Amino acid sequence: MKHTFISIATLILGSYITSQAAEMNFSYADDEFVLYGTGKKENYDVAIHLDGTGLAGYNVRSISVPLYLKVDKVSLWLSTELRLESVGGKKVNAPDIISIDTEVEDGVATVELPEAYTLSEQGVYIGYSFEVNDISDENGKYPVVVTDDLNTPGSFFLHSSRSFSTWTDMVPATGQASALSVTIEGDFNDHAVGLATLESVRIVADQSFGLPAVIVNHGLQGARSLSYTYEAGEVSGTGHIELERPLPGKLNASASVELPINGLPAGTESITVRLTEADGEPDIDSNAEASCNLRMVSFIPERRVVMEEYTGTWCGYCVRGLAAMEALNSRYPDNYIGIAYHRGDPMGITTAFPVSIGSLPDSYLDRSRQTDPYFGTYKEGFGIERDFLELVDTESPAAVGISASWQDDNIIATSEVTFVEAPVSNYEVAYVLLENDMYGNTADWLQTNYYSGTDTSEYIEEMRQFCEAPELMAGYHYNDVAVMCSNLTGIGNSVTAEVDVPSHHTYTFENVSEACNLNGEKIVQNKDQLSVVVLLLDMNNGHIVNAAKCRLNDSGVNSMEKETETEIISTRYYDLQGRTVQNPSDNIYIRSDVYSDGTIKSYKVKKN
Repeated sequence: MKHTFISIATLILGSYITSQAAEMNFSYADDEFVLYGTGKKENYDVAIHLDGTGLAGYNVRSISVPLYLKVDKVSLWLSTELRLESVGGKKVNAPDIISIDTEVEDGVATVELPEAYTLSEQGVYIGYSFEVNDISDENGKYPVVVTDDLNTPGSFFLHSSRSFSTWTDMVPATGQASALSVTIEGDFNDHAVGLATLESVRIVADQSFGLPAVIVNHGLQGARSLSYTYEAGEVSGTGHIELERPLPGKLNASASVELPINGLPAGTESITVRLTEADGEPDIDSNAEASCNLRMVSFIPERRVVMEEYTGTWCGYCVRGLAAMEALNSRYPDNYIGIAYHRGDPMGITTAFPVSIGSLPDSYLDRSRQTDPYFGTYKEGFGIERDFLELVDTESPAAVGISASWQDDNIIATSEVTFVEAPVSNYEVAYVLLENDMYGNTADWLQTNYYSGTDTSEYIEEMRQFCEAPELMAGYHYNDVAVMCSNLTGIGNSVTAEVDVPSHHTYTFENVSEACNLNGEKIVQNKDQLSVVVLLLDMNNGHIVNAAKCRLNDSGVNSMEKETETEIISTRYYDLQGRTVQNPSDNIYIRSDVYSDGTIKSYKVKKN
């Protein structure tokens, strides 16, 4: 359940001068809230730690917190440490600065301190305490108002009389932040935006790039745009960005941005950025400058995310996974690879799955994120897309390519892995043969569909077909089905990890026409619908760090098609058995072109 909270703290702006005595609101939370709780009748103590760095000498004037349940009273307090004392055999919160009882009005509890509390560099713990006696509704079961999807140190501590017997830092477990807010008085500037961090990134010489940064507001006005300068070796430049979402005039409000940087020469190792203007006015912030290292590489590998879904025709809820895989493949054909492992139906080929799975449907993204195949880890809407987009933005240590060809009834698959930085782990590859458009007319091919008759308005287009279909669907055609595979957890000694030196490996799918499912029945239906996937695995954790896919038919070899072909940086030739040929002539070969963006395109050629 989400709520929107309008801060009651008022900014005292005054006239437009460089620095002025004013009040600003501070909170670790944003304005979209969710609820947290234990579901029990008990006493709650909730706190944040307000870091005093940069705020020493400023004054805390008031505290407020949203509370959506009815309570007799709530205590708001300050303490130099989180303390518990034994009273009547029970451990109770014991703040050592001040505690004030108040009431909840219009969903908010607020206290004005009788005397301002002056912050030191060590900061202060600020919290509130209340008792829950009624858990008949959601607000009683989950009374603590928090913000989701944050991992800010010091933003959420909890003690309770039954569930949390000691003060517990909740951030590592929940990633949440308390919605408590504080009004701070001090000499604030109108425009003061700092650079909290710059993220070290890989760059290619002479190619423009976006430098990831976290900006933080310390000014009364916030910001809608920023101007900046940068220095990298002997190169300097300027830039300007319009923020997608205005940075509010709230103390320590932060946002992640990318700062466009022009191409830098080979050998550039670091960069320093300084924010110069916020909304066209001078940016007066003591932390407006930051530096980070840069990692110069020969090219940036194209990142592809693999979704491995576990499904079955008998599984009525699994249709949401079928819909999600079709949608992701349609929306992100260049960066998404789907693999469907069936269990308990005619398409099942193995029970030796590469990961531990729960009840179906189940899925993993890159074997690093277990998630519902439709709702995702966020458990709402088409959440799997959000998970996918987060992972596709992560770096891969290597470019991966794949080519494949028929030799009699065998498929010869050759992978190429090129690392752009010194490997930090051991790596191996694995191969999966996929088939599209699989279907059958026997009872075990009937797709059970528990979404039959469901309202279509809340689902994406690919899911609506199931909402409008019967509970038992005949004639459904399945895509991305795993019909043969190598050792799914990696083939030993299959990758030689050297920077900018391609590593090749060949694997053979033997007697494809004779491949069988777990029932001993032939499984491959149409050779024109086959494709080969190679997975690059980090053997330290089993995660997939990149992958490639090529389509294959009876007439020859294909690879992942490129809509835009960048510059070819190298070309290699292989014979039809996948062996490297140094000087090809008088035969048919597989030509493999490596492009500057890390992708690989393979096709048959005849050399005279």
